[in-house]
Amino acid sequence: MRIPFLLLSLLFGGLYLHAQESRDTTYIINSAAFEGERKIHVHLPERYLRRSDDTFMVVYALDGHYEQYWSMAKSNLAYLVDNSQVLPMIIVGIHHDNRGRELIPANIDTVSTENNNGKAHLLQQHLREEVFPLIEANYRVNDKRAVVGHSRGGAFISSTLFSDQRDLFDAYIGISPAMHYMDNQIMKETAKVLASKPDFKKFLFCTHGTVGSYEDSFGKQVAALDSMINLTSNESLAWSFTEVNTTTHWTVVIPSWNMALMEMTRQYSVDQYLLQEFATQEGKGLQEQAEAHLAAQEARLGWTHPISAGALNYYANEFEELGMPDRALECYQWALRLDPDNYQITANTAYFQKQQGHKVESLRYFQMALLLLEQQKDSLEKKRYTNSKEWIAEEIAELEGGE
Repeated sequence: MRIPFLLLSLLFGGLYLHAQESRDTTYIINSAAFEGERKIHVHLPERYLRRSDDTFMVVYALDGHYEQYWSMAKSNLAYLVDNSQVLPMIIVGIHHDNRGRELIPANIDTVSTENNNGKAHLLQQHLREEVFPLIEANYRVNDKRAVVGHSRGGAFISSTLFSDQRDLFDAYIGISPAMHYMDNQIMKETAKVLASKPDFKKFLFCTHGTVGSYEDSFGKQVAALDSMINLTSNESLAWSFTEVNTTTHWTVVIPSWNMALMEMTRQYSVDQYLLQEFATQEGKGLQEQAEAHLAAQEARLGWTHPISAGALNYYANEFEELGMPDRALECYQWALRLDPDNYQITANTAYFQKQQGHKVESLRYFQMALLLLEQQKDSLEKKRYTNSKEWIAEEIAELEGGE
């Protein structure tokens, strides 16, 4: 079935162009932690400007000083956020003056001279006392934070999560993490923390490639971490890892960002993949299964993000295209329960009913959509209002005419 252009434009509840505000900002912080100036970048996806009713999680990207890496990370995240494929998020890039020291912990073996100048504790202090307050004071964010680190950044990920500083973040993502420093100190400390069975309520996801000496070494470390976590059977740590076949230490980065953001979203919310999985369970409603999943994840991880009416509006069309009209109708009805005054979803429900041959129901929904459209006229762009009214009026005339 070919979807009418206007209907397609309504599926996510109103995607339209905005006057561009500043979406990229660089801050210079007088850091007490590092006793000097420090820099961070902030990037806002278009959705942040478009959806003033949303609050956004913050993803902190280590190595934000590396221009090509920062450009890739912010673009990947914004693409997924703007297309409603992941949780609402903004991204902050953390600069390092000396990443070799800042991303590893201090050596607890005072006899050894290997890497005995680790400054991860100063980076933790910088984030906690200087960066987080700045972001929370200036942006429409919630209190949920994720951190992403590649290579040596993975040492910071694991040494922070498996320490008394774990509450700095809710989600930890290590891309090809290097955890071998100081005679495997990080792995040894991780084993001790896991053995104490803390109530983590955290998400941890790692990736590694399969090509080259780095990935051979780091892949073995991820496998060892997996074994340690599985031995403790701690359900409060949502852990998984992915081997990205044929990738090197550098080519693993881009697919890892995408995989990590999708996997994190599925832990805290219900995306299209999960909803499609729920749809295969005969005799079980989509809303019932989704709410059960979210309740279980909230008990496990401490928070979840509710599914939106706009997302359900889109999923409904997808189910119809997949030849699952009953599931499509469930999504439309669920969306309207969440947002009963949404003229766009009402109109899309009407069009769905028409395609199913239910003309009486279709006419009823189109008439409701027209009434809602008129009530909301003053809050809509003139062109959007005019185009929507023209389409809905044509559909009503056709249905009333019995064509």
